Amino acid sequence: MTTLDQRESLQAEMAQWQELFVSTPPDPWASPMLSARLQELLEQLQELAHRRERESRAEIFIIFDRPARAEGMEAGFTAQVLVNWQKMIVSRYLTVDRRARHRPGQRTEDDDALYLMPSPCGAESLRISHTDAPDPDTNADRWAAIDAIISLLESSAESDEAFDNVLGEFHPHVVPALQGFLRTIHLAERSCRILAPPSETSLSRAQIAEAYLRVSAVHTQEQMLHLLGVFCGVILLSREFEFQPEQGASIHGTLSEEVGEAVAIGWNVHLTNARAQAKLKIITVSTRSGQKHSSYELINLASPEGNGQA
Repeated sequence: MTTLDQRESLQAEMAQWQELFVSTPPDPWASPMLSARLQELLEQLQELAHRRERESRAEIFIIFDRPARAEGMEAGFTAQVLVNWQKMIVSRYLTVDRRARHRPGQRTEDDDALYLMPSPCGAESLRISHTDAPDPDTNADRWAAIDAIISLLESSAESDEAFDNVLGEFHPHVVPALQGFLRTIHLAERSCRILAPPSETSLSRAQIAEAYLRVSAVHTQEQMLHLLGVFCGVILLSREFEFQPEQGASIHGTLSEEVGEAVAIGWNVHLTNARAQAKLKIITVSTRSGQKHSSYELINLASPEGNGQA
């Protein structure tokens, strides 16, 4: 039984006991027993609300405000919602929680797969199941990514300030998927409720419209830089690097996808704390309020004397 199933079962039982408690005349024996059972159910619900250990199979419900129809949901709408949801999760999972990606022998490409499961009747909803992973750390990373995406969606419907603050914690790669997810739901004139126990959020049609306007105003710009400075090294597990240009503040970022581990090790051995020429890609995200967030990717590193890549 999933956490969602447990919570719904406890809530149903609690409603029955509350009805019995209200309808039962005061009694020196029955009243304390009923009160004790209600308190016990309340404590169990509170424990579920604060539980952070998630099931190995991550199940998320995305519920819309239309009643379920016999012919089902439109294929195009469903596909766009699923594709963009997966892109948002993978973007967060692979760029911020990079330790999961590079944990030797733990992850495969299938770890990012999604499965569409049968949904409860009575609502137009998607029940999405993320792949089981034998490694508990991988599951924890996945849930952290799901929680982060829910926070991003909530902030996008709240205010410019809230959205700017949360977006700054994400890699720019998440922006196109976020825009696509909200655009699909907005154009379909639906509200959206997401259940990822114990996390839950609901966005009305008006909130979806506001979020869509705010997110669609985000623009990204890419620029290539060639800088001379001192290479301060790369952390292989997280693929994070530091580079001190000859002028300006130090640059922190991540290695480009094209940089293999063997190359990164060579840079650490031969160029750490040495003068080097770095080829960097800077991605700048501009929001509606004028806020800008920049991310750096290290594409190449070489000795300035022209000896080539280490």
